[in-house]
Amino acid sequence: MMNGSLPTVSVVVPTYQHAAFIGQCLDGILMQQTSFPIEVLLGDDGSTDGTREICLRYGREHPGKVKVLLHEQEQRNPAHPPGRDNLITLLNSAEGRYIARCDGDDYWTDPTMLQKQVDLLETRPKVAGCFNWVQIVQEPGGELGRIYGDHQGKLVFQVQDTISELPICHPAGFVYRRSALLRLPEWLKEVPSADLAMFTLVADTGDLACIPQLMGIYRKHTGGITMAASHSGIRYHLNRVMLWLYVDRHLRYRYTTSCTPLIRFHWQRITWETTPRQRIRHLMVLAGKIPGWFLRKPAITIHFLRDAIRR
Repeated sequence: MMNGSLPTVSVVVPTYQHAAFIGQCLDGILMQQTSFPIEVLLGDDGSTDGTREICLRYGREHPGKVKVLLHEQEQRNPAHPPGRDNLITLLNSAEGRYIARCDGDDYWTDPTMLQKQVDLLETRPKVAGCFNWVQIVQEPGGELGRIYGDHQGKLVFQVQDTISELPICHPAGFVYRRSALLRLPEWLKEVPSADLAMFTLVADTGDLACIPQLMGIYRKHTGGITMAASHSGIRYHLNRVMLWLYVDRHLRYRYTTSCTPLIRFHWQRITWETTPRQRIRHLMVLAGKIPGWFLRKPAITIHFLRDAIRR
């Protein structure tokens, strides 16, 4: 931190065009009542709607706690999903023993959230990360949606639980040991839905524990990342195939039996909506990125090829 002492928790806040929301996000972080120091790494990704000015004001008002990292739109790698380079920079800049995240359009509602999470992690060394419940709020209108992280009484989770079509929790409710993901894999820059991969990679180093309390809000609106084209249609399914191929390889194929059904599910959806030529092109792209997976799985690869050429 800027006062010379290392923080216990680094809170990363990626933001872009969130002028209507970023103040509430930062107030929810700054209201946290903790017995330990935190740092807030606030990364604006080239906003033009006034978000950047709000970030700079918070940085001036909280010089020992809020650090503003400014990026420009031309700095983005067009091959990476929106906001990914900003997020990676923030994570690589974190110095805390634990890492929390709250995107600029989400917010925390409980001032004791970080204290509860750190207390759990400090007393349970086998737990690599913990999460609380986070509820969807649909904007405009404020309609309440489903609650992320509510698993009907189950409180401890392993790697297999994270390899799923739906995320085990929401990033705004997740805190993990920085040592569990000290070096981010290069492929994380490429895949949309990197949150799914990060939950799995952290879980590979220890259990994930749930604090069954609602302490955060995920604001869903037309400007959010999940409303982008990469989260719908053929591109969505291709991205999910690529995600689980990378994850399976990264985990040294120890969880292939969990990853393969998801890969097959999304590949099947692709075959339903594409021509043979398109399917072959998609398959070539996937095989070019993760050739080792296809070489290790000849039976599945032949199945994919048959699906690709059938009319």
